Amino acid sequence: QSGRSAEAMSLLHDFAWLMAAIVDESVPVAQLVQDTPFQDDEVLIALRVSSDVLRERPLELASQLIGRLSVDHPVLESIDTVMAERGLNWIKPPRLCLAKAIAPLERFIGHYTGT
Repeated sequence: QSGRSAEAMSLLHDFAWLMAAIVDESVPVAQLVQDTPFQDDEVLIALRVSSDVLRERPLELASQLIGRLSVDHPVLESIDTVMAERGLNWIKPPRLCLAKAIAPLERFIGHYTGT
């Protein structure tokens, strides 16, 4: 069980895998978020908050992660390389610039959406 958990965490922090899953395979972000045991992981939270945007525009994955993750988060190290390897042009936020979800906001939104 712990081996599978470690593998899941490793994949969650692998930007190339996330791009393949979300962009190439069209795996819904909601499914990735639901199927992962690390509900308090920063990448998972960023994906959860970005899920509406990514459902409509999955190629914004890099911008969403850069805009939401801590500057020193390991997943950010490979984004430039993966995007260049794929030949994708994108707008790179210069720093953390998108709001992180916090529990009171999630409770407020959940109240109105019934979740």
